[in-house]
This record gives sequence, structure tokens and C-alpha cells, in this order.
Amino acid sequence: MFGRVVVALILIPLIIVMVLKGELTFFGALLCIIGGGLYEFYKMIESKGIKVYEKMGIIIGLLIPIIFYVTHQIPEMRDEKISYMVFSFMIIAFITRQVISGEIKEAVTKISYTIFGIIYVSFMLTHILFMKELENGRLWILAVFIMVWASDSLAYFVGIAIGKHKIAPKISPKKSVEGSIAGLIAPVGAMFLIQYFFFFKGIEIGTLNIIIIGIIVGVFGQIGDFGESLFKREFEIKDSGKILLGHGGILDRFDSMLFVMPLVYYYVKYIIVLKLI
Repeated sequence: MFGRVVVALILIPLIIVMVLKGELTFFGALLCIIGGGLYEFYKMIESKGIKVYEKMGIIIGLLIPIIFYVTHQIPEMRDEKISYMVFSFMIIAFITRQVISGEIKEAVTKISYTIFGIIYVSFMLTHILFMKELENGRLWILAVFIMVWASDSLAYFVGIAIGKHKIAPKISPKKSVEGSIAGLIAPVGAMFLIQYFFFFKGIEIGTLNIIIIGIIVGVFGQIGDFGESLFKREFEIKDSGKILLGHGGILDRFDSMLFVMPLVYYYVKYIIVLKLI
């Protein structure tokens, strides 16, 4: 518990400052998170004797945010179709690598697991950069972090205090229905506070959008958490890593963000910005 508190006291203010003010530090931190997350994911897979192209996967995984960042510094290159190019080259690169090696056994398995890691960790987290490009993008990123923290924290404490009914005992034995309900309510409440009392004052979102975004974070943040727990159960490990003391590894801390950030980004871009609701 002490380790968890210390890490939280250091990381939370650091993340807030980087999100609001950082440029290269913000980008560098994201690269570290993606690179570390990919490393943990591939180590999980390899712990079961499954081979992947770890180094190649990490390099390509880091190239996705780098290419997006660089191309968005040049107005003429700001094209969403860049992502199609990246994925096309990625598939070509892996199959070319396999053909050159001449290895036939487990070829599809190696390529599939490696590419899945890139999509699951790198592509999903690169949506943080996508979000940053929107109007008030930095504020939206911070709002998502706060809602996820609120959901995780309230679910954890309510689960400890009154949790009696297991929600998914085979996947995550300690999580309860009561904690899950708290984790659903918390981001809705947090978004209301953000809108009316904190840094979204003056930015009109609308009550219905606040509720929908809070529910998106509450539902899919927990699904992201359960998803990573599912992987850990399959690979028979407790934590994805140990870098964050009592918090486990990078994936243990950012598993909710993998699902939440893309969904909130697309909701903001195509519903709120276009004022469809």
C-alpha cells in the first residue's frame, strides 16, 4: 500500500504537468509508456514459450506515434491516411522478415502475436496524440486521466469496504459487483465536477454528453482492466511488470486507458465537435 501511495504522489502531479504544459517531454513520456508496455506484453507471451518478434515489434510500435508526431508538424502531411500506410508497411515488413528467414513453423503465430501487441498497445495509446490535436485536446486528455483515476480508485475502495458479490471470479477474483458499480458512477461524477467546477468551465459540453462520456469511461475502462487480467490469467502471471512498485507494470496502470482514450477521442471528434448531441 505504501508503495502504491508513493508512486501515485509522484506520477499524478507529473502527468498533470506534462499533459498541460509538456511538448517533447509529453511525447517522450508517451514513447516510454508504449515501449515499456510492448516489452511487458511480449514478455508475457514469451513466458508461455510462444515466440514473437519482440525487437521488431517494439521498433514498429514506436514508429507509429513518431510518424504521427512528425507528420503533424508539417501541415502538408497532415493526413489520416498515414495510418493506412503504416499498417500496410507493417504487414509487408513482418511477412518479408519471415520469408527471408525461411522459417515455416509457427510463422502465422509469431506474426499475429507481434502485430496484435502493436495494435493493442501502440496504436491504442497513440490516440493520446490524436486527442491532443483536437480543440481543448490537452484538457480532454487530462479529463480522461482524472475519470479513469476516479473510476479505479472508487471501485477499489468500495470493493474493499462492501464488495461481496464477485463479478468475474475466473478473470479477476478480487473484483466485485459493488466495486464495479462504483467504478461506473465515479467517472460520471468526475466529469460533472470537471465541467462545472474545474478546467472545463466555459466549455459547453452538455449534460447528456457528460453522462455518456462518463459511462464510456466507466464501462470500457473496466473492460480494458478485465481484458489485461484475462491475458495475465492465460499466461499465469500476477502483474505485467514490476517497474511501478505496488502498482505492478505499465500495462497494469494503463490497461483502462487502452480502451478509453480511443473511444472518448472518437466521441469528442465526431459527436461533440460536430454538435450531433
